[in-house]
Amino acid sequence: MSQDQLAGITERVSQIAHVVDENDDLHGTLKYVIHGVGVIFVNADVRPCSVSNEDDPAACTIELDVDAIEDMFVHKRDSIAIFRQGRILLKGDMGVVGGLGNLLENALRQQD
Repeated sequence: MSQDQLAGITERVSQIAHVVDENDDLHGTLKYVIHGVGVIFVNADVRPCSVSNEDDPAACTIELDVDAIEDMFVHKRDSIAIFRQGRILLKGDMGVVGGLGNLLENALRQQD
């Protein structure tokens, strides 16, 4: 995955951030760390929700490699199965993943 591909994924997350803005119950900060590529940081504690490539502290961090992210967003494979294979590492507040992470993942999968 190149920096251009990271920028593309970040743009897609930014485009669906309105889904977070429309749900007052979703709060928190979530960071995707894609090994060897970079970071996608989502801040749902502010409205409008912000998305960047800053490596800021987050309530929950999801660490994964390029193959795992491609399996989830290109091949549309289940993130739970990928997690159970040990290819995704979660750190911090799991409640953020349950709400914000799942919503963002589902929205990204629906984008074409």
